[in-house]
Amino acid sequence: MVSKILKLILLFTVISAPAVFAYFIKPELGAIVAALTLGLLGIFQNLVRSQFSYPELNIKFDVAPPDCHKTTKICGSEKFKALADCYYYRLKISNIGNHRAEKNEVMITDKYTENQKREFVKDNNFLPLNFKWSHDGVIIRESIAPLLFRYCDFGHILHPTAKYYSLRGLNVEKKSRVVLELDLEVLPNTGSYLIFPGRHRVKIIAVADNSKVFSKIFEINFNDFWDDEEEVMLKKGLRVTEVASLT
Repeated sequence: MVSKILKLILLFTVISAPAVFAYFIKPELGAIVAALTLGLLGIFQNLVRSQFSYPELNIKFDVAPPDCHKTTKICGSEKFKALADCYYYRLKISNIGNHRAEKNEVMITDKYTENQKREFVKDNNFLPLNFKWSHDGVIIRESIAPLLFRYCDFGHILHPTAKYYSLRGLNVEKKSRVVLELDLEVLPNTGSYLIFPGRHRVKIIAVADNSKVFSKIFEINFNDFWDDEEEVMLKKGLRVTEVASLT
């Protein structure tokens, strides 16, 4: 708010100064300069308006209802379908600006995993992709109004008995009770959308056609744990904290 007031004062000073200066030289000249200034403002009105009215995206990852919750998911192929319990984890993408955000996308760009030396190392096989927006699964959310938000699916954890549906057909050597499956626009054949128990750091960016790129880095402490009670699972299964760096 303070920066917008300062911008307004600066803009008023820049616009009015030539006309005021010209008026003291000659009143008729001041009127001409004022008219020209108003004409230029009309031509560049969209640019001027964008300095005071614009969308501003924000990303939150709270591992608690209603952002994250227990539900069921249909797994398997067309011939062999099964209904399994799962936990869904969602990002809250908010528009904290004062203008509607148009054509919104959210992408995971980097993934780092902690090694045995407790160092976070970049996963070079990870393929950056867009997340899917919640409820309708679209990749691009048409708009987010000022002071409102939309959910974006981050990923889900299937019940241990249904985990094999996510691993079937993949050359995966890691063994674990559960696996976190990212909800991306496509699921690469390399299986890079699967996150196994451990500590990871991911960079997520959100952007709209008419906004600046906004990014956050989250550390994900993913335990090889399952509990049928939602409160217990959300507290102990996966913990998320915001950090300043990927390493």
